[in-house]
Amino acid sequence: MLHRVAWRTLGVAVVVAVLTLLEDLIIGQAHGERGGKLFNHLMDQTRMSFISHVLLMLLILIPLITATELVHALGSDGLKCLIQR
Repeated sequence: MLHRVAWRTLGVAVVVAVLTLLEDLIIGQAHGERGGKLFNHLMDQTRMSFISHVLLMLLILIPLITATELVHALGSDGLKCLIQR
């Protein structure tokens, strides 16, 4: 089960990273920035800022991914029995 959680977390990290870049592109377009200027703005953004944003999203989503995999592994009745003990 742990490897399923790890792979799903990696997949979610990639999706969050792509959506974060897409969000920055859309915001830049909405504010009237054009191609080269927008690209320079994205490159000026520090990597740590980008990584911290993605990691924060993962910290929020890892419990959801883990709970989903736990339900998948135990079944809904197995999870209820585990919680009621």
